[in-house]
Amino acid sequence: MKPTPHIIRTLLGLGSLSLMAGSAVAQTTYTWVGGTDLNWSTVANWSSTAPTTVPGTTGTALLNDTGADRTIVYDSGASGALGTLTFTQTSAFINELNLKLSLTLTNALTLAASNGGTAQLSVSPSSSDLTLTASGGIDIQSGGKLALNFGSNVFNGSRTTTVTGNVTVSGGTLALGAMPTTQTSGSVNATINGNLTISSGSTIKIDNTTSGGQSGDVRLQVNGNFTATGGSLVADGSTKGLLSLNGAVNSMTNFSMTSTYGIQLGASGDQSLTGIPTNNSQLYMRGSGTKTIGSAVGGTISNLLFINSNTNGALVAMKLATDLTSSSGTQLLQLANGASSGTPANTALGVDVNGHTLDMTGATGASGNARGTTSGVWKPNHAGTATGTTWAISSSATGGRIRTLGYDFTGASVTTTVGANVTLEATGGNGIANNLGTGTALDVASTFDYTGNAVIGTPSTLASGRTIGALRVSKGVLAITGTNFTAASGITVDSGAVLDMSSQTVSATSLTLNLGGASAGQVKTTATYDYNANLTFNITSTPTVGVFDLFNGTTTGSGTTPSSISITGLLGSTSLTGAGVWTGTAGGYDFSFSETTGDLTVAVSAIPEPSTFAMLAGVMGLGLALGRRQRRV
Repeated sequence: MKPTPHIIRTLLGLGSLSLMAGSAVAQTTYTWVGGTDLNWSTVANWSSTAPTTVPGTTGTALLNDTGADRTIVYDSGASGALGTLTFTQTSAFINELNLKLSLTLTNALTLAASNGGTAQLSVSPSSSDLTLTASGGIDIQSGGKLALNFGSNVFNGSRTTTVTGNVTVSGGTLALGAMPTTQTSGSVNATINGNLTISSGSTIKIDNTTSGGQSGDVRLQVNGNFTATGGSLVADGSTKGLLSLNGAVNSMTNFSMTSTYGIQLGASGDQSLTGIPTNNSQLYMRGSGTKTIGSAVGGTISNLLFINSNTNGALVAMKLATDLTSSSGTQLLQLANGASSGTPANTALGVDVNGHTLDMTGATGASGNARGTTSGVWKPNHAGTATGTTWAISSSATGGRIRTLGYDFTGASVTTTVGANVTLEATGGNGIANNLGTGTALDVASTFDYTGNAVIGTPSTLASGRTIGALRVSKGVLAITGTNFTAASGITVDSGAVLDMSSQTVSATSLTLNLGGASAGQVKTTATYDYNANLTFNITSTPTVGVFDLFNGTTTGSGTTPSSISITGLLGSTSLTGAGVWTGTAGGYDFSFSETTGDLTVAVSAIPEPSTFAMLAGVMGLGLALGRRQRRV
């Protein structure tokens, strides 16, 4: 017999009812009523359409408003899985769910409360590490709190907490609990395996208080991207602690941190962090790859430290995304921990200023004397038991500059290279010594620029056991010491500055002395100076008529005559000619340079007398008359 349409409709209706019933089971809501105890696994604590069960994988748990502080315990009798968790806290009390068992949430979790109340989810390990998995993510809104706590293990260490999923703090609080009292050293670490986003009005609260004799070192590790558009990180207690960022792209805008809490870029691979708060205590760069960093606009940055324990030679490099300025009294860029023995057992570090300025003049290095930095002189260092450490200083864009009081590239077991587009600016005053070390020549497109205020008698000094690129003295007095060396891209001495080569000399194919007004760049020399270069006198402003002592100390003649002498700049360009005394005219001025004395004499070019003008006019007139007569003939 064929089924009639009525039977078919009946069967379809029964099927629909069956599906609806299944859907109702999938969406069963369990409302907390309590009254028996505070354990999740107690059936009597729940009101639902499935009275013999507690919320599980397919359930929705509703933790409704409480009129007094309440802590429900997600105990060992629970299933470890839940569909949806919902808080409805509208009174000024704490409504808390405390996890003592790892939990997997299927749907997104929102923690929020109103009227001064708190909706709090705590992860509190005891006998084992705990993980909260929230594949739909967690949003901590106003009145909401996610607390990641630490328990102790049998080895007097700590149990750890992990959140898997993206976490957004949008007005609420992400809190990390204190170290367990049984732990007497080391650190504790809470991990977020996902992105962490924080916005204005939000707080990351670190309980770094100490107990049990330990020094609090509570750390938050974020394995996804960290994005802050506001908010703050507040740490109480100890001066330790670390925000460890392992995501590829991290940014901080209008974000503040407790000044003693550090930041670390620690992933194996390239990372970026921009908008670094001006008051952070330490910025560590470890793992491998290039760490691109930038500070808040107009801000300063505290201690910069590398950690590279790679025994495979992997590079850790810092690349600037903005200009960076060290805060006053902080540590100069240093290697805190290096590689141990291995193959190869060499620590590889990179500093790419990328067309920006790394200004460390405010860093005294006082806290890093053990690493070789004193008096603000930057000394790239070696650490660890590896054979050596290589520092590669570069700039992938033009205009890159490192500014510090001075440089010492002579560290034991340290190789320092300087690439193109890098200017090493030394600003130190009287007596500050610079030494560029030995080894591979500095790139021909690099520059050492002295801009300090040292004076004759107590000059700043420069020594180098290798060829450098360009040498410039912009201000003050710089004396060459050690041994003679070569500046492959020439020497420039600005007006009012002095390059003292009376003890040792720098060879160069070009030497430029800037001259303006009554001031000129000067080279202090011995009695017989080998010019042996193309000399350029660059006029930067209208010169004063008179004699300029450009080569002070030269009194008996040069060992080698200049290759050429040129006038450039404001008055145009011209070449001086001669032998022994070189002369020429530019822009209405006569120039005369004596090799013997090293003096340049500047005079206004002679203007013909009126009688001379009359004679010239008569000659011109006679010439015109003769020309006309010839045309008539």
